Amino acid sequence: MLISFALFSAVLASLASGVVAQDYTAFPAACSTACGAYVKNSWLCGKQYPVAANLTNAFQACFCDAIGSANISQCVSCLNASGASSAGTIVTKTPELCKNLAQNCVYQCDFSTCDNSDVACQCNKDYLQNIYNCASCNTNNKNNGKTQISDYQSAF
Repeated sequence: MLISFALFSAVLASLASGVVAQDYTAFPAACSTACGAYVKNSWLCGKQYPVAANLTNAFQACFCDAIGSANISQCVSCLNASGASSAGTIVTKTPELCKNLAQNCVYQCDFSTCDNSDVACQCNKDYLQNIYNCASCNTNNKNNGKTQISDYQSAF
């Protein structure tokens, strides 16, 4: 018996884009408990940040933050034992994918930039906070070639 976990599938596909291009639309019912944290968190984050509303980065950030360092071994074991090893492979990769997204500052640097001539936009406190958050993340993660805090300190 299979239970459809559409939001869980969406987060897996979203996190694995470029890694495995498959649409996981069903998971064994036997794994609903073992994979409960993943299913619950994908549902909660999906309600808050609908993928259909082009909020993929917010959805991923929410999901990655929610699962944290969750023990995924039971979920993976269940998926593998239930014939869903492709899903098990992606669940196994999820912590590393989340770590890479965070280290590359995907979430902190995902904001619309202002036009060069739009001074009001450039001076907006939210815009300045976004720039600071992005630069801080890049500095903390030693993302060379990307905007760093020192880029702004040297300007003054």
